[in-house]
Amino acid sequence: MYRNNIVPTQTRPVAPKMLGNMCMPNQSGVMANRLPSSSMWVLAVILGLLVANCAKPVPGEKEMLGKIKGKASLRLADGSTISQPGTDEYSPYLVKLSDGYLALVFGSNQGGMHDLYVTKSTTAFDGELLPFFNTPQKITSGIGAGSRISFAAKASGTNVVVYVNYAGISSATIDPTNPGSASLSAITNTAPSGHTIIGISGDGSKIYSTDGSGIGHSFEASGSTVTPFGYGMDNATSATQVRQENSGYDDAILGVYYSSTYAAAGEQYFGPIIDLDTSLAFSGLSITGISTYNADSAANDLVLFSAFDFFDGFTEDLYVITSHTSKDLWDAAGLPGVDFSGGAPSFPLRIFVTNNTYQGNLGGIIGADAKCNDVADINNPNDSSTYKALLAVTGVRDLTTDWPLLPDNPYLRADMITPIEITDASGKLPDTLLNSITTSPPANSFSGMQTNWTTSASSSVANCD
Repeated sequence: MYRNNIVPTQTRPVAPKMLGNMCMPNQSGVMANRLPSSSMWVLAVILGLLVANCAKPVPGEKEMLGKIKGKASLRLADGSTISQPGTDEYSPYLVKLSDGYLALVFGSNQGGMHDLYVTKSTTAFDGELLPFFNTPQKITSGIGAGSRISFAAKASGTNVVVYVNYAGISSATIDPTNPGSASLSAITNTAPSGHTIIGISGDGSKIYSTDGSGIGHSFEASGSTVTPFGYGMDNATSATQVRQENSGYDDAILGVYYSSTYAAAGEQYFGPIIDLDTSLAFSGLSITGISTYNADSAANDLVLFSAFDFFDGFTEDLYVITSHTSKDLWDAAGLPGVDFSGGAPSFPLRIFVTNNTYQGNLGGIIGADAKCNDVADINNPNDSSTYKALLAVTGVRDLTTDWPLLPDNPYLRADMITPIEITDASGKLPDTLLNSITTSPPANSFSGMQTNWTTSASSSVANCD
């Protein structure tokens, strides 16, 4: 069951007065017989066929196949895998300690009951090849649950902090070399009582959870409130953050939803990670948990997961994805990551096509913009944003004057889910787009632009006549 069978009805809130949104005026059946007073050149364009994917290519399904079983990447000093035959090992969290060593925390029923285990690497991490690990030890002897444990973990100096669903939500600070001496105590924040832990933010400051209705939240262990994450994390059974450098969003996640994967950001749901889901299926794996190792460089972030193996006794094991980084997986879900550092807007921008139809005399650029901000137009998102008409008039609205498209930014459809494309440094869209601007393009829309998104220079090309 793929999560994209569920269609959100909410829309992500957009900052008021945010410039960069725009609309395409819809042309009526009859063009004006003369030019409008602003002497606009207009060009009829069809918008519905621009569907070629021009995104940066990412490693494909064939490359991922055969490498998905990265169980051998997590090994003990004798070369054997940390996952043991005949028992379940799940929900791996790999963190780097302040001394350069790695710690791996996971759940397991190796001792008959479900407990949390931790192991520290035998050597410091060199940044490339994962080191061997020491024999895992129980974090405490006091959990002993009869079923899978929901938890999250983060590094704290040379220790590891775990948050676990145990007598409410409890935490413990663990010395990986002597974990049995730690004890669990209730966290300060009582607001998420009854929630199920499904993950943690990259910096460890926010714990991800779902409530009894499946609504996704984030909260601070030392706080007093919980914050709804947005539709994108609802009903997830596991979630891990894709940091902003790799996704362009400060709330991007890769998640697990009933044995399939997906990518989302707040209210936005971008769809399943097809490469990963296909590879899991061919490998006989049913994914149960996902997490990210945040490397020193965002480009090297590793994704770990746990899964039942249908081909090997149907036990849960730990895996590392060796062919795709966190960014690769995000890009594979359909929206290439963009670094928003440097003053880009807080929210993605969008384009819509007006439902109302107009002849060529729009009243100049001012009149066109007013029509794009007509709240009575049923296609207007009515999100308190300011929209500008995507029209080109040399010296009035062109790439150097009052251009409506912001440079180096992703644009989405009005649904705030479907990506259209990313503008270049001058604010132009590429010649072909990831997806059409609308699913129901009108027979004719006009822009006054050539097909390379520049102002038409000739009246024979753009004249309304």
